[in-house]
Amino acid sequence: MKTLKTISLACLIFGAAQAAVAGPIYLTSGSEPWGTNANIDNFDAAFGAGNWDRAVFGDAGVFSDTSDFVYIDGGDGNTFDFETWYNSNRSTVETFVASGGSVFVNAARWGGTDNFDLGFGATLTETGNYSTECTLTTNDFAAAGTVFTGSGCSHDVVAGAGFNTLAYSTAGNILLEKSYGLGHVMLGGMTTTNFHSGNGFDIRVNMLKYANDGVTAVPESSSIVLFGLGLLGLGLARRNKKA
Repeated sequence: MKTLKTISLACLIFGAAQAAVAGPIYLTSGSEPWGTNANIDNFDAAFGAGNWDRAVFGDAGVFSDTSDFVYIDGGDGNTFDFETWYNSNRSTVETFVASGGSVFVNAARWGGTDNFDLGFGATLTETGNYSTECTLTTNDFAAAGTVFTGSGCSHDVVAGAGFNTLAYSTAGNILLEKSYGLGHVMLGGMTTTNFHSGNGFDIRVNMLKYANDGVTAVPESSSIVLFGLGLLGLGLARRNKKA
């Protein structure tokens, strides 16, 4: 019985460490960009209703040790709130990714700052060219083809050194990615999917899943300690069994 109790305790400790990881987070202003629930519908389709969190600029704990993937939308009427918040939290976002997190920043802005600094060595520029055709450079997101169209599938273009291009329009690159430290970042200037053709919804869902898969499981310090205790417990159990 002593051996079984020791093993059970180790399993419980290890399970507690594993349970500390949170689900995806969608971060924007209090109101939805473009007055549509498109982003919410995208998240429900990608991860299932109730399996992700909606956060507002200024909320605490968004980039805590238990967060893993954060999608940030700064489009349309949320442009000013997005830029103000990002200017104050740029280093926090970079540190989160460098530590193993995944961030997808997407902002089809309305009246945004030229060459806005997104960190990670990248800038965002509103072109005034509301592209009606956007093209993927990868099949990772493909849904009924690699082209998605609409009344304006993107507003901004993204530029930076060391990035891979994932999508582009006639105005320039509209979605980039790169590894940063231990994590992964995606930067885009696309509109919400209510402006896209039929396959645009599924393409965005695939983008969110892809970004979430970019999370690196870097346990917080307390989890590392608990994991070590679990291994110690298993070791003691084996010694007791031999005795």
